[in-house]
Amino acid sequence: MIKVQTELDKELQMDLLGGLEEKAKGMALARMNKEELLEHCRKVAVMLLKVRGTISTDDVRRAVNLPPVGANQQNWIGSIFKDSRFEPTGEFVASTIKRNHGAVIRLWRLK
Repeated sequence: MIKVQTELDKELQMDLLGGLEEKAKGMALARMNKEELLEHCRKVAVMLLKVRGTISTDDVRRAVNLPPVGANQQNWIGSIFKDSRFEPTGEFVASTIKRNHGAVIRLWRLK
């Protein structure tokens, strides 16, 4: 039996490197025109970390009072910790932001 590869089959193929490249492209696109807000969030993250030791993106969102918006309108927020001042702790928590549906997110600390 000959199997014809459908477009869906092609999309579902495992390609970690390709997936990571797409993630990087998406994050770069999402943070376009957000550099000022992104830097503000990073400053807030540093302040929070000096007090708490570890935080997540949810903590920063609350601290800067980001209003809830529709899906994919705040994807840039994942870029907050793409900065040499931060490192992941290796721990994860469930997001408490309703629209995140309990997604698992990293905890971060200062280097």
